[in-house]
Amino acid sequence: MANSVDATYDSKVLASTIYVRLRAAEGAVYTAGAATADFTLHAFNGASRRRFGIHCRGVRLSRLTGTAPEQTLKRSFLPVGTEAALDAIALESTITIGGVAWTVKGKVPESSV
Repeated sequence: MANSVDATYDSKVLASTIYVRLRAAEGAVYTAGAATADFTLHAFNGASRRRFGIHCRGVRLSRLTGTAPEQTLKRSFLPVGTEAALDAIALESTITIGGVAWTVKGKVPESSV
């Protein structure tokens, strides 16, 4: 079983299709872009948004773990391969990644630095 997978990502900034690297569980729920990439570039997935390059559009996720009163808030980011797929995701909806349910708390647009 692979630890990570490469998927296609339609970059609005570049007006081209590039790659994004995902964990295997994320790859199972990821909405991919075009069938083939135009360049062998990779968009950043979850890195500092001040870093030079293309940063993926996607959704901010959160979930609570543990039992009250010692619950912990966990956060994550899931890239989305196309603008249409991002528009279709509703805030406060649930996305299951690797058998774990996450709640969509926000949408993040694609950016470049």
